[in-house]
Amino acid sequence: MSVIRFENVTKKYEDHTVLQDFDLEVRRGETMVLLGGSGSGKSTILKMVVGLVSPDSGAVFVDGQEITRLREEDLMPIRRKIGIVFQEGALFDSLTVRENVAYRILESDGYTMEEVDDWVFRLLGFVGMQDAIDKMPSELSGGMKRRVAIARALMGSPRIMLYDEPTAGLDPITSRITCELIMRLRDLEGVTGILVTNDLQAVRALSGEVSAKAPDGTVGFKPVPPETTLRNTRFVMLKDGRVHYEGGDPSREGGDEYVREFLA
Repeated sequence: MSVIRFENVTKKYEDHTVLQDFDLEVRRGETMVLLGGSGSGKSTILKMVVGLVSPDSGAVFVDGQEITRLREEDLMPIRRKIGIVFQEGALFDSLTVRENVAYRILESDGYTMEEVDDWVFRLLGFVGMQDAIDKMPSELSGGMKRRVAIARALMGSPRIMLYDEPTAGLDPITSRITCELIMRLRDLEGVTGILVTNDLQAVRALSGEVSAKAPDGTVGFKPVPPETTLRNTRFVMLKDGRVHYEGGDPSREGGDEYVREFLA
């Protein structure tokens, strides 16, 4: 069953056509990795999923509901189903880590502060940032901010996650930690995701490894055979406003000349 669907979507910015008669479908529990050059429409796709940008024509569906022409107040229930990890983390500088992570539900009814604090601590535990709960963003490294941003996006238990260049500018070790968090959500939690990236190391990790929980509760990561295509991970490369390539890791499968040049 598709969770996100684009049907015949066209979007232009002045004289530049970003998407042209564009079709896309993301299945439940699947992580879709969007690749493409600058201006190919990757970020526009993410913005359309949360209703920040509307197509000029065509339709966008989220969890079976068309959102293309919804009013702002009608989009709020849809947005509550979605967690977003922005480029650079985009934390609120004036709030502590605790307040950043809790921000999404602080004004919601039905939660005591004790329940909110417990939820925040569990989410920070998931990303390995419990010790930073009372720090300010200015006290965190870039990688730490990105991990806190993932915890914030998970507040409210969204079943859809959008990642906008989550490993951009990170060192290899921190990038690896970020990829492991995404794989855990994909493999162990069944979260549906769209990930925008041009980080080929991240692409190889997401396409070549799976996470699994051991009997003692620890989580490990193991490689899949080179000939194996993960059923819950699909790669889409955009070109000229349309899907140019769709399938398994294009660096493994070769693709055509454009794909090879892009990945070189």
